[in-house]
Amino acid sequence: MKKPLVGKSLFLAAVVLLCVHSGPVHQVPAYAPDLRGPDRLLTNEYAHSNPTDTRAVRSSEWEVTSGSLYLREGAGWTGAPDAASPDLLSANGTGSSVFRATTRRADFLDTLVTLRVRNLGLTSDGRFGPDATDGVHVFLRWQSPEDLYVLSLNRRDGKVVVKRKSPGGTVNGGTYTTLGEAAYEVPYNTWQTFDITIENTAAGEVEISIGDGKRTLLRAVDSGEAAPAGLAAGAVGLRGDNCNFEFDDFRVSPLP
Repeated sequence: MKKPLVGKSLFLAAVVLLCVHSGPVHQVPAYAPDLRGPDRLLTNEYAHSNPTDTRAVRSSEWEVTSGSLYLREGAGWTGAPDAASPDLLSANGTGSSVFRATTRRADFLDTLVTLRVRNLGLTSDGRFGPDATDGVHVFLRWQSPEDLYVLSLNRRDGKVVVKRKSPGGTVNGGTYTTLGEAAYEVPYNTWQTFDITIENTAAGEVEISIGDGKRTLLRAVDSGEAAPAGLAAGAVGLRGDNCNFEFDDFRVSPLP
């Protein structure tokens, strides 16, 4: 009488389970917002502030918490920035001197973000006065307005900067920690290409880099010294301060 192959069966089951669970983590589909169609308002802060108003202009891809987001000639656009509080259709103004937009998807972890940006100029007449940090910024691993990474691509003072914002503090409920900065002269009214990576390391740190498609402009590491490193998946987004800008070729891809 043959003995049952219990040990072998258990081994095979373990192999099957290992194969099932050893695949890539967070290999989510790539994301590229749809920027096709006629020029129009995509959504605005009115829609965010009035979630029950069925007349509001909403986007299935973007949540705009401040300002207005338009489609113009196949590119996303903030509209001319001003200090207004936008109405239903942003007819009274854009409010985009303080522009904040995040993706509705919030499952981005180790990613490559590519985009083109055209900075059409800065204003000094927004909701807040001019500041050295005015310009175009990207959000990574956005959990909340207090918990995220902020990467400055264009700044009034001519820098690219990587910061970690962590909960608790005096800046809209959070505290910024600068992880790295480098000089970068903004070429206004010209399309700029950026490639951005963010990746967790085996040491429990977060590595972030900003490139221009040809070279690395800045590389920074969050070792969690000032606040716990942001290891969780989150949304990506765009931010503008006193800045009129367009973007296109926006894509978020998982790192291999």
